[in-house]
Amino acid sequence: MKKTILTILILTAFAISCKRKSEESKNNTKSFKVEQQKEVTSQIHQNIITKNKGKYASEINFFDKNNISLRLKKLTGVLYKEMVKNFNVQTPIVSENSIYKLTGCLKHNCPAYMVTILYDSKGDNLNVLIDENGKLAKFAEKDKIKLTKSLKIK
Repeated sequence: MKKTILTILILTAFAISCKRKSEESKNNTKSFKVEQQKEVTSQIHQNIITKNKGKYASEINFFDKNNISLRLKKLTGVLYKEMVKNFNVQTPIVSENSIYKLTGCLKHNCPAYMVTILYDSKGDNLNVLIDENGKLAKFAEKDKIKLTKSLKIK
């Protein structure tokens, strides 16, 4: 009788200790996965726009082959070459609330051809607005980026 009770106690203790170790290993795995996801997210949103706030597109070779220029080319399609060619008079990259903006226009004739590039670093979303003689062409990767009044005038 004593052997039976002793055996039951030992098996119960063994089962409880195994369960605790299993729960601890599950918790460690979950936290590791979350840390990996955070690192990947921060890498996605760092690019030539976010790293060069205050600089002009020509200073940073903005339209050279990089992730953003490739995305812009895909987004604007056949208008990409014309956009790059007419991106002469430029404003520096400005931002507000994780929305970045840069503009460029035709030298000596901004009203004839004006490009505004918007980037939302939280949503990793690009928008391009091309105003050609009053006709506005809008391109959005995901959603329309909403500008604040103060960012519009910057």
